Amino acid sequence: MADAAGAVVAGNNLDVIQRSIAREVKQGDSEGAVARLEGLPAPDRASVIEEMDDKTRRVILGSLAPDVLMSLLQHVHDRKDVLTSGAVDIARLTVALDSAPPHVAADVLRGMSLSEASQIMAGMRNSNVVSDLLTYRADEAGGLMTPEVLGLRETLNASHALQVVKSSGYRPRLMHNLFVVDSQGKLVGRLELSDLIIAAPNARLVDIMDTEVVSVLTGTDKEECARLMERYQLGSVPVVNAAGRLQGVIAVEDMVKVVEEEATEDMYRMVGIDGQDRPIGPLWASIKNRFPWLMVQLASVIAAGFVVSIFQPAISKLAILAVFIPIIVGQAGIAGVQTVTVVVRSLALQEVTGRDTRRMILREGALAMTQGLLTAAILGIVCWLWRHDVYLATVLAGSMMLNLLVAGASGVLVPMGLKAVKIDPATASAVLITTVTDIFGLVVYLGLATLFLGFFRGVA
Repeated sequence: MADAAGAVVAGNNLDVIQRSIAREVKQGDSEGAVARLEGLPAPDRASVIEEMDDKTRRVILGSLAPDVLMSLLQHVHDRKDVLTSGAVDIARLTVALDSAPPHVAADVLRGMSLSEASQIMAGMRNSNVVSDLLTYRADEAGGLMTPEVLGLRETLNASHALQVVKSSGYRPRLMHNLFVVDSQGKLVGRLELSDLIIAAPNARLVDIMDTEVVSVLTGTDKEECARLMERYQLGSVPVVNAAGRLQGVIAVEDMVKVVEEEATEDMYRMVGIDGQDRPIGPLWASIKNRFPWLMVQLASVIAAGFVVSIFQPAISKLAILAVFIPIIVGQAGIAGVQTVTVVVRSLALQEVTGRDTRRMILREGALAMTQGLLTAAILGIVCWLWRHDVYLATVLAGSMMLNLLVAGASGVLVPMGLKAVKIDPATASAVLITTVTDIFGLVVYLGLATLFLGFFRGVA
């Protein structure tokens, strides 16, 4: 759907519009550039803003009306980029956030300094609602919820309740699911708007509502909220406090971004990158996030080089041994990353727990044995056809088999171990797995090669 500003624009046309805006800004026609941007639907405006270079973005943001800025803040993926540009003054931001949904305003204020947030809060009419939301963390249900929720008293009849809904002034998207509360405000049921419309006028809500209500506490983690909504196919989930009183609602639209962010964060962390890293973001932030894990990888490579140096006499006597090193460590590295990816994803979805570790190790062991036998057989045959050396082919096959077994086991044990010590299993698991398989593979392969060195063809 498009918003009131204009029709939906295809992605490739957005690129054209973005270049046009940048050209107009460069030519000094900032009014024309802003008018072109404001002619787009709000989601498209956000996409164009996010792809702009910093200079163009500052000019545009410095000219946007508060209502357009408010709409923009609801749709951009990284609000911090908008606010740290230096182009949005406190006065305009105050007006924009005062008209924004409270949960959006609270999310924006969390990313600001205390002094700036205090200035803005002092000028907002709905500061009390926003300040209540700020007591919750951004990753909690209380921080995600929309406090604009209608709690219908269970004693109302359908006709009266429908009048209350019509006069509430709430946005239509918040009325798909209605919630019923008792005299103390405690959540006791839910019903669809359509059920209320077709119900007999005198039917009491207590008789037509669904009493099996899935709800979350204000402190519930956002991932758990997403899992509950997916499991029970909910369009929204009510949020209650410890006493069971209705506090707000999380709509499925609000969870889409959360799920996307969590998936991105897990994917990044598995390779040692912070979830906030962006290809067009600040350079120093990327260096700070990526460099430490590069050092971890460098340390593992140095360790692998040290292992190779220990077996240098064997390699110097039979240079062909060096040819197969990348094959041994590379295959195991890929197998380990495959396993750890499956395990980390299953942990994130709560499909497995610590009690399943033994089952997973046995399964991955069987999988590694099967793949190891096939891979080792192929590698052994290739080596024998190439070198006509049955001992070298056997050493290669055996090394490959053992390293794949270690890759499978470590692919389970590394993330499960991190989980056990309260560390996010996605944190650079792939880097740790490749370190283990590289060093173990070299020790096994070159160690076996040294033991059988006297039997290899071409060794005096």
